[in-house]
Amino acid sequence: MRIGINVGSTQVDAVILSKHGKVVAASETVIQDDETVLAIKEALVSLIRYLRDTDEVRGVFIGATSECQEVKLGKGLAKTGLIRLNRYQSQIQPLMKWPKALSDHVVYTQSVEIGEELDWFNYFQESLARLKEAEVEAIAVVGAFSPMDNCSEQLVKESLNYHLPSIPVTMSHTIGSIGFLERENAAVLNALLSKKMKNTLKGVKDFLSSLGFHCPLWVTRNDGCLMTIEEAIEFPVLTLGSDSANSFRGGAFLAKERSCIVVHVSEGITKIGTMIQERFEESHSQTYVFGIPTNLRMPHSIVLPLGEEKQGGAWS
Repeated sequence: MRIGINVGSTQVDAVILSKHGKVVAASETVIQDDETVLAIKEALVSLIRYLRDTDEVRGVFIGATSECQEVKLGKGLAKTGLIRLNRYQSQIQPLMKWPKALSDHVVYTQSVEIGEELDWFNYFQESLARLKEAEVEAIAVVGAFSPMDNCSEQLVKESLNYHLPSIPVTMSHTIGSIGFLERENAAVLNALLSKKMKNTLKGVKDFLSSLGFHCPLWVTRNDGCLMTIEEAIEFPVLTLGSDSANSFRGGAFLAKERSCIVVHVSEGITKIGTMIQERFEESHSQTYVFGIPTNLRMPHSIVLPLGEEKQGGAWS
């Protein structure tokens, strides 16, 4: 058996699936006062009575896009520092086109000019003091040329990990590819989301253990594939488009079609995507997360308004 959990904007839906893919039991739990973890726990408790033994469950799968609206409003985000590594001082300021509710959480920025070799150590002591003074909870390191040579980002991360071991560091080359500003935006978003994702998934994992579950916990990502809880905590930004990816894949699976057009109707908007040989068509243009330009891999979709839009989507 498997347990699937979908965390929406207002409620948590959970199901138990048999080994043949049939629904054994289902539950719906309302999210109150932004207590997502509590709602997930209540959903799991309501399902347990349908199990003879927790060892029957081979895996728990979570669609972790639930908190998009809260994130858009700036709730639960990590206080983030940004270190930009450039060969020359850039005239383009970071966080362009960012909503204030998000940019306010980036409490420290620094631009480091690098030559043939990264002269990071001349900046390090001052940066370390300012990062501590700002009480940052996550750091994004963005090198202008890191898709071709990521040594500078690696060096900075090693230094930060040694002196600030409890603070997660996001390197931009692990998130995006070419396109400096888009990659920088994606890296900073990842750092902002790290605290919220860690708290949510750690809480769910600990609760599953207390209930006697010994199965793996998986999180769905933007491309419809799975990632481990450790990967999701390290790369939370890779889960933001998983709601549409799940819907497109799930719709095609239920229709038993390998190639088809899938329509996902939700509160306020309708998304239309294409499945080709069981893989959804990816967006080949710039993607926007909370209105911020990024180069993240997302499902290509046509977004149509449907009635009054109450729950704004994370990306387009």
